[in-house]
Amino acid sequence: MEIKKGNLTIKLEEDKGKMLKEIEELDKLLSILEKNPQQCILAGKTQFIGKEGKGNRSRYEHSENINNIASEIIDQIYDRVVPEDIKKEEFYKLNLQIAKKYTYIISKTHDIGHTPYGHLGERVLNEFVSTQKISAEDTRKIMKKRRKIFGKEYEKRQGHTENYKGNISFEHNEKSAEIAYNILKNSNVDLNNINEDRIIKGILAHSTSRVKEDIVPNDIVIQAVRRTDKIEYINKDLEEIKKYINIESIENDEVKNFINKPIKNRVEYVINGIVDGAIKNGKVDDKIPELKLLKKSDKLKSDVILFMGRNGKQGLIIDENSERISLMMKRILKYYMNNIEETQSNKFR
Repeated sequence: MEIKKGNLTIKLEEDKGKMLKEIEELDKLLSILEKNPQQCILAGKTQFIGKEGKGNRSRYEHSENINNIASEIIDQIYDRVVPEDIKKEEFYKLNLQIAKKYTYIISKTHDIGHTPYGHLGERVLNEFVSTQKISAEDTRKIMKKRRKIFGKEYEKRQGHTENYKGNISFEHNEKSAEIAYNILKNSNVDLNNINEDRIIKGILAHSTSRVKEDIVPNDIVIQAVRRTDKIEYINKDLEEIKKYINIESIENDEVKNFINKPIKNRVEYVINGIVDGAIKNGKVDDKIPELKLLKKSDKLKSDVILFMGRNGKQGLIIDENSERISLMMKRILKYYMNNIEETQSNKFR
């Protein structure tokens, strides 16, 4: 069944037996993820490192917050698009339940492959792997594996042909998708009863810089998580730097009023805009005033950190900390490459 409001269409499955099987397997996958070591370690990976050099929240908290916001978006879209008489039907409730379970799975795993120390750690690791010499045969194997996990369309957009001979970069969204793929393949989840492709593409698509808008699937769950990643971290980061900002000196009244709102009100304001925009535009996209205002507010973060930095560098980690962390990570990676047998042993782990 297809239901349309404005330019947005929602497809509702009506096969109750099929949906119950899907829910059973999704619950099984969620249970596996809760116990997975790579999922658990997110609690020790810092999302934001402030001026004092201390981590103020973890990637686990970030992922949980994303799920809460994205689930609210899905709830509101279904509530506003689907007529009241259909909402009373059991198949509607099962459809909504499934959409929110996929939302939770994608939210929980979107950063499972992220490095410690945020995007600084990602840059250091990317710099490291891009300098490693890889044989033509190994490159072909990597390309084959990537196409299998990420799909041919994604790989084509990254410039990876079958005869690709360049270096392979490290991207946390790809690492997250690879880890999730391996969890799925090595689990006892019946993959015939879940949408594996939805999970992998949802994880990949959360990176707005790596995945361009035209290859994001026409799926409100994937689109909601993609937008929510920014909603969560920009609003939370604003809370972290508020104490360093002279809010009254902000010339843009719209930005000033937005930042002055409590974080709960800011999030609600953006969610309402996203739902309105989805019905109007036919998808959850960023072409709405509320998200544009959020991005304008985010620019203050760069100004504050630039002001606090010593040599003009910008980033979530202040210069003295970033230099120390970069050096530490480079030394660890160098040691790893020089002592591969030792570092692969259980004793070392």
